Amino acid sequence: MEGLKDIKPNITIVDYQFFIFLALIVIVFAVILYLLFKHLRKKEPIELQKLKTLTFEDSKEVAYKFCEYARKFVNENNQTAFNQICEELKEYKYKRKVPPLKEELKEKILSFIKEIE
Repeated sequence: MEGLKDIKPNITIVDYQFFIFLALIVIVFAVILYLLFKHLRKKEPIELQKLKTLTFEDSKEVAYKFCEYARKFVNENNQTAFNQICEELKEYKYKRKVPPLKEELKEKILSFIKEIE
């Protein structure tokens, strides 16, 4: 029995795969949050740009697009002006043939856009 060697204890092997996996998940999550935040921040200026580039040739299109895009910029200060303009634009919506926009209404829309810049 003197020739038998004793069994050595188990050796702990350090495995970093789990930590690499966690780091990868954290990096992917951070990139997704960054892209989402970046996308949400760019949304407002696009709508403002669309408001600035409204052409007053098609009055029905102006009526729909103004009410859609300007709604996102309404606050307590310009709520009444927005509601008044949208009420006046109702006669240009919901009809097949509409007359061209009145000059007074064009000026109100342009002043509202300048106010929200």
